Amino acid sequence: MPGKTCWNQENKPFSTSHKRGTTLLALLFLLTFAASDNGLAKDETPKASNDQETESLLRLAQTELSAKRYLNVMIHVDRIISRHPENQTAHYYRALAMHYLHNTAAARAEYVLAATGPNAEVAKRAHAGLAALGGSKPIAVAAKPSPEDAKQSSSTNRNAPEPTSSNSKPTLAVDAPRGTMIMVLSDDATSNELQAVYKDLERAYQGRIRFEKYRFEDSKNKPLLEKYNIEDAPIAVFLNKEGQSVDRMEDFLDCRPTLKEKLNALLN
Repeated sequence: MPGKTCWNQENKPFSTSHKRGTTLLALLFLLTFAASDNGLAKDETPKASNDQETESLLRLAQTELSAKRYLNVMIHVDRIISRHPENQTAHYYRALAMHYLHNTAAARAEYVLAATGPNAEVAKRAHAGLAALGGSKPIAVAAKPSPEDAKQSSSTNRNAPEPTSSNSKPTLAVDAPRGTMIMVLSDDATSNELQAVYKDLERAYQGRIRFEKYRFEDSKNKPLLEKYNIEDAPIAVFLNKEGQSVDRMEDFLDCRPTLKEKLNALLN
């Protein structure tokens, strides 16, 4: 398109008359008991809230794993681990995401943390992940918990996906993507055209670049948008193999050559 430009955050003092005897003692006891009860309620409320938030984040992470949106998985579980570093399932989900992103060292470290936790089922699956890493093979994520898990517990820990080794022989091209392109699309008239661009690039760079697609209006993608400072769509963000943002491009519908240049830069 001629002339087209491609564009590369008191307690008040207890006041009472000076009564004596049992009346004063009884009143002091009641005040002390009430203060203790209020303190307990204040302590328990945040704990319950934190537990609910953790469960919600784990469910989101599992959904994103099934949808192969591994960057969102990382964001959800990192929020959990920052507050609850002992959370076994969060480490397991993080290991799965890193495994799919072919960061073997990070995946192995997370699998080890998950394998040494108290939940036997998650530990078993983490050991399976470590075994799968031995051949640097991709792993499959179950979209639903196994029937056995569902019987044992309804908690998210029991719903952890199970890694399995692929029977196909891995190749360097398939097993070692050199970077990731995030495409964030909006609900507008150009969406179908941009979808076509995305599919063409995904086919052209299959095995060499990982592609992830997100909807700008979807509220569950807000943490990812904030992480990569995405304020509008459409936009393409390019990440190196460590997941760091190295480039971005807006208004790329008529700038496919420039888009390919940026993808090729990830391969070098």
